Amino acid sequence: MVAGGSGFFAFDLPTMKFPLGCLAQPVAAFLIPGKAFWPYFAGAVILIIGLVRIVRAKALEARGINKAVALGPVFFAIPMAVFGADHFIAPRFVATIVPSWIPWHLFWVYLVGVALIASALSIVTKRHSVLAATLLSAVLFSFVLLISVPNLVASPGDRFVLAVLLRDSSFSGGALACALARATDWPKRRLNSMTIVVRYVMGVASLVFGIEHF
Repeated sequence: MVAGGSGFFAFDLPTMKFPLGCLAQPVAAFLIPGKAFWPYFAGAVILIIGLVRIVRAKALEARGINKAVALGPVFFAIPMAVFGADHFIAPRFVATIVPSWIPWHLFWVYLVGVALIASALSIVTKRHSVLAATLLSAVLFSFVLLISVPNLVASPGDRFVLAVLLRDSSFSGGALACALARATDWPKRRLNSMTIVVRYVMGVASLVFGIEHF
């Protein structure tokens, strides 16, 4: 069934609804020309896989905020896949971001690209997702330590450098949050401690980005 009203359309499958807007990215991906197609395609694939998994698990039948919780890992995995695809369509540009003292720049560009796409797939398919999300968090945090912090020290007044540092910190925290949400066999004390860390990381980044608007 298709329902309309105020520009909103939804499918009934048969007891749950999701907006047609969810299908915009998969459709748009095939309309993008050239190399730009692949990041959109990667994101669309992750979105489709994630939605299929959610529908099969009947997660959208949950009430209130629990629906958003079910979609959270999918929305986090999509940009990871997009960033991973970027490593393959513009490897030499991405290589310029790698610190000069690290050898084999292109090797690391491709390796990280594979890791980002693989982790996105793991998160949405829930296959070894705790391990993948934990390793992804560590990789993203290494970007903060190896790239963003030295750049901020070199240019302390550069707001763009600070934004990148907070962005990567947030992504690292988001990956860790995905791991914590599914790490049912981890000690409760460790889960609580790491959850507090994630909250502070995300909170500080949100606060700074919010202030930047003024």
